[in-house]
Amino acid sequence: MEEAVTILNDLGLTIMQAKAYMALAKSHFLTVAEISNLSKIQRTDLYSVLKDLEEKGLVEREIAHPIRYNAIPFQQGLDLLLKKKAESHVDLQKKVADLRHTLGKLPKQRSTIKSESRFIIVPRSRIINSIEDTLEKTQKSVDLILSQLQFSKSFVLFFDKMEASYTREVKWRFIIEKPDGGRPFWDQIAHLKAKPSCQVRFLTTSPQTILGIYDRKEIFVFETPTENIDGSPALWSNNQSIVSIVTDYFDVLWLTAIETEPPKNRKKVNMPLME
Repeated sequence: MEEAVTILNDLGLTIMQAKAYMALAKSHFLTVAEISNLSKIQRTDLYSVLKDLEEKGLVEREIAHPIRYNAIPFQQGLDLLLKKKAESHVDLQKKVADLRHTLGKLPKQRSTIKSESRFIIVPRSRIINSIEDTLEKTQKSVDLILSQLQFSKSFVLFFDKMEASYTREVKWRFIIEKPDGGRPFWDQIAHLKAKPSCQVRFLTTSPQTILGIYDRKEIFVFETPTENIDGSPALWSNNQSIVSIVTDYFDVLWLTAIETEPPKNRKKVNMPLME
């Protein structure tokens, strides 16, 4: 019963409408008092509920004394609600398309606010898009500290953006948690090392902070370093004091990180590769 009410609610009925319809669908020609008893809905609320169900085509009213109500067959009711839901979705898509078109024609207002420092918590659902947007406008450098897992996934997710940045001569530096010899992403690392604009160094321990620095003007610092690249919120900031602190931290870590070569017996695979 509860699952059916939930589904009917998802299809556009209110909870009370769903309960009333379910009570009627299991019986034939009930009075308001009988519907109230079966659905546990107050009679004072039922009159408006039944009127709405009539307007939706789910309930018929018999002219009698007292007035009785009957639901259309349950299967037909589901089909009707599903059809209306689909029509509503199509209509909403059209409205969204019209809104995009309208907003696209609006002239952009010149901001009267001078460029200012900002601190924004980017939710994990927006992390990938936010990093992609930042990469597209990066012109000089990208510095990253990543775990093994984050590196592998980032390599695939941002592969096209990275390749495009090489043509702009963007310099990349990676500090990565050193993988064991059996890790297939050594091929990913070899791919990066083959690029003149990329440098890779390794940590002997897991990184305590996961971050990215873009043109030394913007940063992403992830809240949970053990999560995947899209599994944690991140602080984004263009505050130059914070950017300077994070950049100094990266530079110190870069000096202590080590360079190492991929194992000679690694198996060659096509790019991009992710475990």
